[in-house]
Amino acid sequence: MSKVTLHTIRTRWILLPVTVFLCAGCEMEGFNPNGERAAPGIISNQKEWTIVAHGGSFQNIRSAIDGLQSTAAVSGRNYANAAVTIDLGRSNYFNCISLLQGDNEDGYPRQVALSTSLDGKTFTHQRTVYGTRKVTYILLVQPIRARYIRLTAVRQNVNPWSLAEIFLQ
Repeated sequence: MSKVTLHTIRTRWILLPVTVFLCAGCEMEGFNPNGERAAPGIISNQKEWTIVAHGGSFQNIRSAIDGLQSTAAVSGRNYANAAVTIDLGRSNYFNCISLLQGDNEDGYPRQVALSTSLDGKTFTHQRTVYGTRKVTYILLVQPIRARYIRLTAVRQNVNPWSLAEIFLQ
C-alpha cells in the first residue's frame, strides 16, 4: 500500500472514536426529536420553564419551549447579539442542547453561544458553535449543572432566527 492509503486508513480509525464520542449524548436514550424530553426527573419538566428574549424582536418566544414543533419563536431580521434566557425552574445536569428550527430549517444563526448560571445573575460562557440547518447541537464534553441557560446569536444568518423547540439532554 502507498503511504497516502496507510495515512488515510490510520486517520479514519483515529477519527471514528472521536466522531462516535461527539455524537453520544444527544441522540441516545432519552432524546427524541418527535417531542419527548429526557427521562422524567433528569431534566426539569418544561412546564416549569420560563423564557425571555433580549433583543432580536422575537415574536411568540414561549413557542420555543411549548412542546409543539409546529410552533416557533421567530426573531426579526436583525438579531445579531440577541439572546434567549431560559429559567429551568431548578438546577439540572445536562451535556447537550438541541435547537430545532422547525418549518424554517434555514432559520439559524451562523454562530450561537451557550452561557449558564445557577443564580440568573452571573453567567459563564460554556461554548460557541456554528449553527446548522434543521437542528443546531451544542455538545459539552462534561455535564454541567445550571438553572439558567442563555443562548446568544453571536453571528446572525440571512434568515431570521427560528426556535421551534429547545431540548436538553
